[in-house]
Amino acid sequence: MNFIGSAVAAWDPAARQRRVVVWAATAVYLAVLVGPFLVLVAGLPGGWSPAAPLLPDRRLLGLLGNSLLVAAGSATLGVLGGWGTTLLTAGTRLAGLVRVALTVLLFVPPYLHTLGWMSLSDVLRSRLGGGVPFPQGLAWTTIVLGTAFAPLAALVAWQALAGLGRSAGEAVVLAAPPGRAWGRVLWPAWRGPLLDSWLVIFWLTLADYGVPMQFQLPVLATELVSSFVGGASPAAVLAVSWPLTLLTALAGGLALVRLARRWTATPGGRSAVGTALFDPARWPAAWTGGLALAASLLVLGAGLPCLGLGLGAAGPWTGPGVGAAWPALAVSLTVGLLAAGLATVVVVPLGDRLAAGLPAAAALPLALPLLFPALLLGFSHALTWTTPWLSWAHAHGAGLLAAHLGRILPFCLALAVLWRRGAGAPPGEDAALVFAGGGWLRARLDLPRRVGILLLGLLLSLRDLDVSLLTVPPGRETLPLRLFNLMHYGAGSEVARLGLLLALAVGLAAALLRRVADLLPERAADLARLPRPESTRG
Repeated sequence: MNFIGSAVAAWDPAARQRRVVVWAATAVYLAVLVGPFLVLVAGLPGGWSPAAPLLPDRRLLGLLGNSLLVAAGSATLGVLGGWGTTLLTAGTRLAGLVRVALTVLLFVPPYLHTLGWMSLSDVLRSRLGGGVPFPQGLAWTTIVLGTAFAPLAALVAWQALAGLGRSAGEAVVLAAPPGRAWGRVLWPAWRGPLLDSWLVIFWLTLADYGVPMQFQLPVLATELVSSFVGGASPAAVLAVSWPLTLLTALAGGLALVRLARRWTATPGGRSAVGTALFDPARWPAAWTGGLALAASLLVLGAGLPCLGLGLGAAGPWTGPGVGAAWPALAVSLTVGLLAAGLATVVVVPLGDRLAAGLPAAAALPLALPLLFPALLLGFSHALTWTTPWLSWAHAHGAGLLAAHLGRILPFCLALAVLWRRGAGAPPGEDAALVFAGGGWLRARLDLPRRVGILLLGLLLSLRDLDVSLLTVPPGRETLPLRLFNLMHYGAGSEVARLGLLLALAVGLAAALLRRVADLLPERAADLARLPRPESTRG
């Protein structure tokens, strides 16, 4: 009896794990994400110069202004394209196919969009005999980032439609004229999600450096990378990066708080999708035309780069071939699978505990890593793993693996929390099932969620460029890093084929993730039908 009592006391029914497992997962999470930042901060006193200015000079303010222009323009284009696509297709037979396509496009990295535009430009230049300008500058940077993140705005819009009750949809249809419907029903219901999607894209594009670098646009993020790669001290790097870090943290914090409040609220009523509200044949011509124009931003912005990749990949085989990239692909797959597997082991018990409720003071340190640019994570891991006592492990890829794990952990944790709340399995019932010998059944029913978290981690690792550029050991490279390096010499057919290979791998994994997400409601229903603790003891 004492043994059983101690076992029950050590069991955390919210996380469905022993408490020591939850604490171990929390320790690993904080060690991977917070530990390297402490190393970065520890190096500040030795590299800080009393003469160094604390405020950015005119040149850095100009670079920060470029970053803000790119982020604001990208967010605006992304919201227009994403919301236009969702509203135009939500009530049609193509809705399911569009959602799968949006999920796939969501994980296609922006540098592949850049490569697609470069390939299309090269193909047109070769067939038209010149006269086609090479894409560069503020406008192209904004277009590429805006269309790359438009699928995210589209999925936020779909979530907003699910929260619009049937009564609200019918009120729109009955309202006359249409302007009154927009002003009294739609705008009050959607202005919050519109702002949410704009903030998320602004936050994610503010610290991007790959696309601006390819389009020869100087922004603050490129200055930050140049300072670190050039051998600047941690203090000098932070002196350059603190305005960008602060703005990114503020935008990310506001976006995450708003999304958390909105997505954790239970929508009332039935979904309005499928009502007459979303039948384009009943809309005024101005509505249809405006939404079609907005949707064309996403369709053309994603379709033309895909066309460019296809045309470029069909070019002559003049280089070493795709086979020369297999070592880079093997490194990407190995690191991705290991990082995703470790992330799944860590975030499942931790996510279950967070979903059951934790004080804000305990949950805040786990959410903070989401707010800072990925570049800072790469810098901190690079400094940590190049220290003398860890350099041997860094040479064998430990630093690259740890950096990828730190990159994907916060996003996998967020997905674990969201899916755990959606499943709604009573925590106490799960604990009773384990003690009654039903652990294997519970694990099998929970398998789709774990596979989905694994796929998300693999996707984020496969497409990552930010931390790979800063932590890859000498003599090795990942597939995105190889692509990025080759793109500096132009978008030849070999580069286009490599980009197409990466796009197909990411697209396949994203489609599987979409399928897993569709299976989760079925598994939640299975969990709800499991016997109660009283019946399992009988």
